[in-house]
Amino acid sequence: GLRESKKAVFQLNDIGTFIHYILEMFMKEISKNGVLELSLSNDEIEDILKKIVNQYLSELLGEDYAISNRTRHLFIRLNKLSFMIAKNLIDEFKSSDFFPAHFELKVGMGDSGIRSLEFELKDGTKVALRGIADRVDTYKKDGTVYIRVVDYKTGSKEFSLEDIKDGLNTQLLIYLFSICQIDSADQKKLFGCEPEGTLIPAGIQYLSSNAPIVSVDKFCEENEIENLIQNEFTRSGLICNDPTILYAINHDLDPRIVSKTKTLDDGSITGKSIVSDGGFDEIYAMLSETIVRVAESMREGKADAIPLRGGEKSPCQYCKMKSICRSAVCKNKI
Repeated sequence: GLRESKKAVFQLNDIGTFIHYILEMFMKEISKNGVLELSLSNDEIEDILKKIVNQYLSELLGEDYAISNRTRHLFIRLNKLSFMIAKNLIDEFKSSDFFPAHFELKVGMGDSGIRSLEFELKDGTKVALRGIADRVDTYKKDGTVYIRVVDYKTGSKEFSLEDIKDGLNTQLLIYLFSICQIDSADQKKLFGCEPEGTLIPAGIQYLSSNAPIVSVDKFCEENEIENLIQNEFTRSGLICNDPTILYAINHDLDPRIVSKTKTLDDGSITGKSIVSDGGFDEIYAMLSETIVRVAESMREGKADAIPLRGGEKSPCQYCKMKSICRSAVCKNKI
């Protein structure tokens, strides 16, 4: 069939892949042998990142690669961004009991031991979705293993439960429930859980790897600016409203890490990311209904060119097929 031809060059739309690769390899490097190395100096962090970047470029462009001045400047910026995110991740795990157990974990792809959930349609047909989770963290306590699924985003990302009804932002929840809902001894073992133990959803989180922009009204030292930038790296998502989990994610309940939560005067914890007791069961029911509804529509041949618009943005502007799309051309939405 027709296939788009691609050259071995680094382009702007490769930034997401680059950031994912750097963060995956960095976290693997500092979590060898089941122990996190969190006492790295800035120079040591930079050395690790430099080796990873060189490896990435060699794999992409070949051993004797040469890059343009424009691309070189882009990589200087990306290296600085990678350093800031790497430091942010180290700071996060210094105050956390969770451990990054799996990277690029395949779900429902047959060769990882992680089966995907199946959803049954009206006629008995089974639907299973598959994908790859950027990172899966675990926290073990009293025979229970709590699961957190993390996704790196190169754009700004705010999670909304309302999106699930439209079939959006279901990815991390599918991974989370595939891990926790399937009662398999082999699957439990993969996450360090005993056969009689339980895998419990702790939550899902998006970490934006966008370069934060900070404003200052006076001269600041480099370390002061770095601290301002670090404060702009936040997470969004859903977290179970269990003090055990919340304090395991971050000992200080830092709202940047614990998805913009806050502690009230009476000691209770609130925030739009907090999922109440039984909340994940309700979310699973909502997710199931959405997947079945969308799958039924596809089986009925409903594939109208009506893209879902988010606010003022339209997916049409990023689509490579927009020049031949009836919806985009006839309705003049691009």
